[in-house]
Amino acid sequence: MNESYAIEDSGHGSQVKDETGRELDGMDEDIFPVDHEQAGDIIDDDLYKALVEPLPPGCRLTALFDSCHSGTVLDLPYVHSAHGRLRSISHISKRARQRGTAPAADVICFSACKDDETAADTFSDNGSVAVGAMSYVSI
Repeated sequence: MNESYAIEDSGHGSQVKDETGRELDGMDEDIFPVDHEQAGDIIDDDLYKALVEPLPPGCRLTALFDSCHSGTVLDLPYVHSAHGRLRSISHISKRARQRGTAPAADVICFSACKDDETAADTFSDNGSVAVGAMSYVSI
């Protein structure tokens, strides 16, 4: 029996200069955990290494990132349009082309926006708390 995992992150995201030269746009996407002031942010390279790389063949990971600039936050090899189609051959990430292989596991990531966009917020049912719009409609 194959294992399945899910992860959801609703918080702040940003972009930082890519120091490795592996990002097409020259930027790494990152997220800010609750302890980011002490531990720092987490860049997409590290998210891939921690969440995707260790998964065995046949395993499934479904990830939801409701944060700004989260389009390729897991550095997966393919980027699809909202219609489910591969956007273009240029949307196979440079990093994936350098690796030469796709992850062994079945990984899909739903992102609140593209890398160069900010995510939308909405308000909870009583209107008093701002929440991520993608998270709000998914729970």
